[in-house]
Amino acid sequence: MKQILYLLTILSLPVATHSQISTKVDAAEVTASQGKNPQISVNCGNQRAKVKTIADGLKLLGNVRPAVLLISGTCHENVVIQSFDKVTLQGNPTATIDGGSDPNVSTVFIADSRNVQLTSLTITGGGDGLDCVQQSYCLLTQVTVQNAQANGIRVGASRTALLETVIENNGAEGMDINSASVGVVGGSVKGNGTAGISVRNGGILGVASDDPAPYANIENNLGPGIVALSHSTVSLNGVNITGNSGDGVTIQNASEMTALLANISNNTGHQVRVGDLSFVRFAGFASNTITGSSFPDVVCDPQFSTTRQLAANAPGATTNCPPDVPSAP
Repeated sequence: MKQILYLLTILSLPVATHSQISTKVDAAEVTASQGKNPQISVNCGNQRAKVKTIADGLKLLGNVRPAVLLISGTCHENVVIQSFDKVTLQGNPTATIDGGSDPNVSTVFIADSRNVQLTSLTITGGGDGLDCVQQSYCLLTQVTVQNAQANGIRVGASRTALLETVIENNGAEGMDINSASVGVVGGSVKGNGTAGISVRNGGILGVASDDPAPYANIENNLGPGIVALSHSTVSLNGVNITGNSGDGVTIQNASEMTALLANISNNTGHQVRVGDLSFVRFAGFASNTITGSSFPDVVCDPQFSTTRQLAANAPGATTNCPPDVPSAP
């Protein structure tokens, strides 16, 4: 729980307030008792239901928010949440949103929207599985994003937290973070068509274990586990990065990473690659395991790349990186 609260604090997700609301909008009733959000039931595939699609449920809310859509069944639609704050899409108890096969349309598209939460859902198909863009705040809890033709999740100029979420078997990157801030607690990113997670253009990625376990897993992607480019920042605190078809982590173009409680092993390339003008710090009193078959485990590309505290905190890892330099007097 501490890890979750920490990431939510970092991401500054706004907290919704609750009040007693009882109103009718069109033919559907939106009600809430004291201390609960107003709710609309969406029963996809049930022809007798009052609300059969998520789009119709969102329309019925009008200005009544914060609010919850309780979703059941499989919804064959492409969901757009734009300039629409304080709404939760929640499986009842679980549900699927199937975006179809059009590579140009995302299954769930969230733009210019704050405090949008998705809980206990499977998002499948579409071009991207889920986009959180244009200064949005998105929270995913126990969500599976799978089988998109492009990226599983794309986050642009927004803030997103993923709690115990699975991103798997998407055609391109598991998650694309562009000038955005993302926190990942637990869950997995696996089996995607290129990199597991890419971070670029000043993006920030924090990956942590669920409290107290298990670790987050980034594994078996057909590219590096994590790629950080162009002044981006990666913080690892409880993660397994294994079995990826490339470097475990590659930090490039004046980017940086801190690794604590990180198991980066058995990736096809080097386990950690430090590119030009980039910096990696290993922390945590020998808490990191960095090992694989490609020598060296931690490679520093020319020029001006460096690591700190590698020998102390990832014991046994081989490297071509220059040794630590004492601080200037």
